[in-house]
Amino acid sequence: MPPSAWPPGGFGDRPKQQQAPKLNIQNCATHPYPFQEGKIQNRKSQTLPLPMLDKNTLFAMSLFPYLGFLWFITRTKETPKLALVGFYALLVFVAVTIPAGIYAKVSLQEELANVDWLHGGAEAFLTLSNILVVLGFRQAVLQHRAKGMAQADESTSAS
Repeated sequence: MPPSAWPPGGFGDRPKQQQAPKLNIQNCATHPYPFQEGKIQNRKSQTLPLPMLDKNTLFAMSLFPYLGFLWFITRTKETPKLALVGFYALLVFVAVTIPAGIYAKVSLQEELANVDWLHGGAEAFLTLSNILVVLGFRQAVLQHRAKGMAQADESTSAS
């Protein structure tokens, strides 16, 4: 039976699907980020002021707590050295991302995320940092297990 001959409500053997709520496309196209306007609407449709924090400011401000984290973790002598190198390598990612973002904006008139080759190159440093952190903590876990097994062997051989 061709689709034109189907009954309007369907055949009745399946539940009728609910329609998704309609999206105001015009609003999305003109205002993709509501915080850019400095205002957002709550449930009662009241306009609330928002602090003017864009992604670049937030990115720069996040550096200070991370530097504090590095200071404390460096003072802890139990932090695996390779993991510590990985945490510091994240600063290389930041140091590469900032100029890459500026280059993308000034020379290519695009956001860094829209320039795949440039964004991927910067993200490679993040990947390297993550690998170093994981390998550092993996090495520490393996050393801890080996030390535990050695102590267990000593205690069984002593008795």
